[in-house]
Amino acid sequence: MLGLRAVPTPLRCIGKRHREAENDPVCFKRVNDAYRPAKRAKKVASASAQKKQPRVANSRNVDPEFANDGDDPEFDNAVKTVLRIHSEILAELYKHVRLRELDRRRSAESKMTKQYDQLWDSVMVLLPWVLNERMMKRRANLRSYNVGQLYGLKPSNAKKSLAQLLQHARGESKQGCARDALSAAFSTLASRSEMCWLEAYDREKPSRGWFAPSLLDPTAVFRVSLTSELQPRPVSLIITHQLPISAAFSTMDARGPFYDCTYNMCQKRGYEFAMQDIIKAPPGAQESRLDPASLVPEPKLRKLLGTKTPVLLLSVYAALAPREHVRKHRLGDIIKAELLECLREAKKRGQAVVFQVGGDEPHVLAEKVYLQPHVKQFGLRIGYLRCRSSSWASWEREKPWKDRPLIGLQLP
Repeated sequence: MLGLRAVPTPLRCIGKRHREAENDPVCFKRVNDAYRPAKRAKKVASASAQKKQPRVANSRNVDPEFANDGDDPEFDNAVKTVLRIHSEILAELYKHVRLRELDRRRSAESKMTKQYDQLWDSVMVLLPWVLNERMMKRRANLRSYNVGQLYGLKPSNAKKSLAQLLQHARGESKQGCARDALSAAFSTLASRSEMCWLEAYDREKPSRGWFAPSLLDPTAVFRVSLTSELQPRPVSLIITHQLPISAAFSTMDARGPFYDCTYNMCQKRGYEFAMQDIIKAPPGAQESRLDPASLVPEPKLRKLLGTKTPVLLLSVYAALAPREHVRKHRLGDIIKAELLECLREAKKRGQAVVFQVGGDEPHVLAEKVYLQPHVKQFGLRIGYLRCRSSSWASWEREKPWKDRPLIGLQLP
């Protein structure tokens, strides 16, 4: 398996060869190149030729939509492998339209599991092209792991369609090509029977999965965790955005829990807001939440909803390995630690965190993940945001179930 590659500092020559190299710059360069990886040496040797010749787009042995930054068979094969697997599983997902949605997602997860090793290899080839910053070291239950971050970029021409912007970004450079392929790889690895990320965000073609538009969002941060082994493997993905809470709601399904803009609602005198928390359901009960009659207006919540101070929108929290590999390699501790790290850092900064609880059974997901005591230690709450126009009015009902009104919220 392939791990993250790094070019080591060239070793110094010794003895007579060293003395000759110091007196002869050409010899010194040749000796140092001998200790570099073959690809790095080839790149250095051909630098002068590249200056004389203009870069020719679409000349690599890969899909013609990508631009050329030099021949690299390993890179090209990784891109091809990722795009092939993603397109095959996506085509299979569309093929069985008569099956239930749950069965289609289970089939996609099964096919991803069978091709996990190929995806793993390809991701570890592509990651060094996009994770330019130094990896951060973290610990989870006495086990160390690494974290890298990838940032969304502001598109040069916002007037173009999403498909055109993605096309331009992937053909701009080798880094753009790697980012594009990693989006497809992450959407494939993160797909489960509960939630499938394979499909395009806005019907753009070619599809690179649900995460692709975040590559063109300057507020987006991709946080990728990796095991700290000789052959690292991707563990989890968290995508966050820095947005005012009214803008954060507008990015959610059905534009968030309210029908109106929260900022405009707070400009009206008398509006009150409260959160109807859900609690762990007793045995035999479908769900359990606080009685609406017991809701009390929360001034801190109204203050947050009426401001344009950026909050941390947690748009994606997913594992990047099949269930059996998560259990086999004990990756669950790292996945949990990453969520805790995200909540902890936001609490230290005095920043609110908000997200939409998705899936077909959001209450079950909330009980399994977000309502655990170690997750709630920083003040995370899961429930339905309710509002009313005045203190003598009744609380408005939440949106229909299909609009996913269940919200996670951690106040500063």
